[in-house]
Amino acid sequence: MTTLQALPRRYPRDPRARAIVAFAALLMLTFALYVHQPPSAGALYTTFAPTQGDIDGKVSAFGPTYRDHNSQMIWQTSSACVSTSRLYNFCTIDDVFEHEIWLHNYHVQYPESYRWAHYNQGYSSNLPSPYIDVPDSDPPQEWGITIGSVDADNLAAYTWYYGNIVSNADNPGPNWYKLRFAVGDTDVPGCVTGRAWCMLSEDDGYIRIPFTSYYTFPNHLYWYGPY
Repeated sequence: MTTLQALPRRYPRDPRARAIVAFAALLMLTFALYVHQPPSAGALYTTFAPTQGDIDGKVSAFGPTYRDHNSQMIWQTSSACVSTSRLYNFCTIDDVFEHEIWLHNYHVQYPESYRWAHYNQGYSSNLPSPYIDVPDSDPPQEWGITIGSVDADNLAAYTWYYGNIVSNADNPGPNWYKLRFAVGDTDVPGCVTGRAWCMLSEDDGYIRIPFTSYYTFPNHLYWYGPY
């Protein structure tokens, strides 16, 4: 049987020294609590993220040289401009919303040999003033398939929105992906609907489905929450 050895007593007997030690311990605890608190912006998804939707990545109806990425989303929330609404961000701060699908491309050698799709050819959407994002600034490790709205303040509660993007085919897969939402302002002069780059820098973002969930294309996924 293992015997636990008592540690030598190191707590000071002097009351003044004890007070100093206690105060130092309180400072350390306060600092630890402060450091480990999540940033306040992390909770802001409750002011802009949809509450449920689905993603369907498949070989396109246009033929095997194309990919279809069909997404739906809905905001099940109050339509009033109040802080408890999931649409609150759009009636107070931002006018751009983006629904982003990112393909995992972090392989060390020949990364393109795993990529499900590349280059987005066209789109359709009922989002207010929709556009397809131009991936000029996207990192090579991730390929973005993004549909956006430049009039997000016109999004309505309890309304199903869709965004369908047709891309060039790359490899048959499987390819991990992540789902992310971003919000910001229309800060690009001349930004119009169509193929555009409408948001230079986002104000906030939220990863709903990370790469580490290991969902892959081709496949269909229904998601919901958090509420």
